[in-house]
Amino acid sequence: MADGFGEQAWFKCIVAEYVENNGNTEESKEIVGFVMYTFGYDGWKGRVLNITDLYITQEHRATKLGHLILMRLALIVETNKVIKMCGIVSDWNTGARRFYSAVGAIDYSTEVPEAQRQHYFAASWESIKAQMKTLQGLYAKCEYDDASDSTHIIKDSLYDNASM
Repeated sequence: MADGFGEQAWFKCIVAEYVENNGNTEESKEIVGFVMYTFGYDGWKGRVLNITDLYITQEHRATKLGHLILMRLALIVETNKVIKMCGIVSDWNTGARRFYSAVGAIDYSTEVPEAQRQHYFAASWESIKAQMKTLQGLYAKCEYDDASDSTHIIKDSLYDNASM
């Protein structure tokens, strides 16, 4: 984990917390998701953001939290003038493959033996910009759960303690 800290960090993370207000001054916080990413460079295209891991707890997958995390990544992509966001998904992870396809990423899988197959997804900056309006609409709908006074908080090194 030391590789993720300091001036020469090899990776960065965004952590999603579920915050529940129990009607008093104390809040209950629980980490319910994260994304780990690195920056790279494509000799033909330029700057690339590589998603190395994206995980949302089972009970929070239907909340569009993954979309909120991608929206945060989109801000990082824009700030850093990144032209492509990429990720590799194991063949067995059909949920992740559906998720990336649903947000406009293209599956660039190659023919390899099934046991070793992984799926390479990439979203161009144009695709990311097109999805941002959709994600912003989801953000407006997902920010607060009025029934439970709960919210998802997205944290990263660029936007510390920012609520989505």
